[in-house]
Amino acid sequence: NFRFTATGQLSGGVVTGYIKNEGIMLDFDFKGMSILGGTLGGVITNTSKVGGYFQDVTLLPNTKITGGILSGIIKGDKDKPALLENVRVKGRSKLSGVKLGKNVKLEKGVVVEK
Repeated sequence: NFRFTATGQLSGGVVTGYIKNEGIMLDFDFKGMSILGGTLGGVITNTSKVGGYFQDVTLLPNTKITGGILSGIIKGDKDKPALLENVRVKGRSKLSGVKLGKNVKLEKGVVVEK
């Protein structure tokens, strides 16, 4: 379990556990349970075997997320949207500034803004 403060930044590596993020996390492989909040960027792979998810996150321009679950408010850059592939988006979530790539599953009530 870990908390990134507003000035915290992580780049690369494998991330596990329960993360409360107020900083920036870039280019990592996620194998944990959750990342709540903060900013994500670069190339992110979610290979969690325990249903790991990202909730209420901001995505930097041209971010790519592959695998896992997204929940809550996911906000990318409208001019340089994030690419989502092989993800499941939980019901009643709200997506903006993202492109839906291959194998994206939207549960009931998901709102996708252009």
